[in-house]
Amino acid sequence: MSVPDHPLVNAVQPLLDAIGASLVAPTGITPSDIPIEWDGNVIAGVRLRAVEDVADVMGVSRITVYNYLNAMHR
Repeated sequence: MSVPDHPLVNAVQPLLDAIGASLVAPTGITPSDIPIEWDGNVIAGVRLRAVEDVADVMGVSRITVYNYLNAMHR
């Protein structure tokens, strides 16, 4: 199954492009993805950037990102 051509999907695509996220089909959603629902039905999932990509954008190492995330959980 692929991501449907849906008005909500089309509306959020520019935002997802700007933050480097991608859409996945409803059948491909994993626990780390964010489901997009319309009228109670999951139409797609949002998959955020990997830690390595975030570190590149921030100009830091991935270890720095992991250290920051770990500090937030304490």
